Amino acid sequence: MIWVKVMILVFIVGLFTSIFVGMVNKKFMVVPIIFTIVSVAILIVPVTKYLNDVHKQEIERVIKSKGGKVLEIERKDENNLIRYTITYEIEGVVKSAEYLATKIVNDVHAKDRFGRGDEWTFYETD
Repeated sequence: MIWVKVMILVFIVGLFTSIFVGMVNKKFMVVPIIFTIVSVAILIVPVTKYLNDVHKQEIERVIKSKGGKVLEIERKDENNLIRYTITYEIEGVVKSAEYLATKIVNDVHAKDRFGRGDEWTFYETD
């Protein structure tokens, strides 16, 4: 998680530096715009990967706490939420579950702006 904070700090410092350069020399006013677009594009990939890893760790933790082993995880994006369909095994019996997760990076259990938080649905019979 520390690398996310470092990347955000680099983004903020770079943005203010490029804005300052643009204000000092009007020819370089395009620099802040280009820097912002490139920085956002670069930040999206690692933040998405980090969020995916955090959700997978949470899925593994919950299924393991039930005495199971995860066999397959399928991801589907829905508005501000991510729906994971999980296939897992407990004592030789294959079962499934759904995990509805928020896209909030710093807290996997946080509620989104509509009051929806992470939610589990376990299907007992397959």
